[in-house]
Amino acid sequence: MIACRACGGYVVHFWLLPYHTFILLPVEHTVKDVCEHIKAHVAEVIAEWDRLVREEPWFTLPAEHRINSLPEVVVGLVEASLCDPADVESHRQKVHAAAEHGYHRRTQNLPETVIFTEYHLLRQAIWHYLDRVGTEPGKLLRAVSQIDLALTVATNASLWGYHREAIEALGKWDEGMERLVHESPFLKARPAENTVEDRG
Repeated sequence: MIACRACGGYVVHFWLLPYHTFILLPVEHTVKDVCEHIKAHVAEVIAEWDRLVREEPWFTLPAEHRINSLPEVVVGLVEASLCDPADVESHRQKVHAAAEHGYHRRTQNLPETVIFTEYHLLRQAIWHYLDRVGTEPGKLLRAVSQIDLALTVATNASLWGYHREAIEALGKWDEGMERLVHESPFLKARPAENTVEDRG
């Protein structure tokens, strides 16, 4: 649930709305320019995230360890949700960046629950940043809703990364990563002739 100042103060329950709600938004609400803007200002988004985590246990870590691969995660998220959501390679980049982030959190001996909290805060940071720079309300709504969809798979990928050593020991790592790539609702929403066959 997110209160949108730019949308007149309405409270928007993104997860209660079907995916096609956002697919069918008017074409003037295209978000590729939002994607390029975020990629050009990743440092500002991360600074907003860093501000939000001041009360969290990993804030005492040195900045390079606290932030680690988050910039790559942000780029992967917006590439896969806003820039080119129909491109499999964009989703592969997102999944591997998120998995690397989860692996780093495990090596820092942080609890698994940290991943859920920091992705929640990352969503807030992106929203706050876009709202602050005056993103047009229709674009803001669509951009955040699409990022929210991408975050679901990214969170799952980070959890896989957190348990990477155990998964690799079972010989399931590569298979699992590729399955996560194709779990994206953006890829599943493509016409049947363009989708990757179900791996079972």
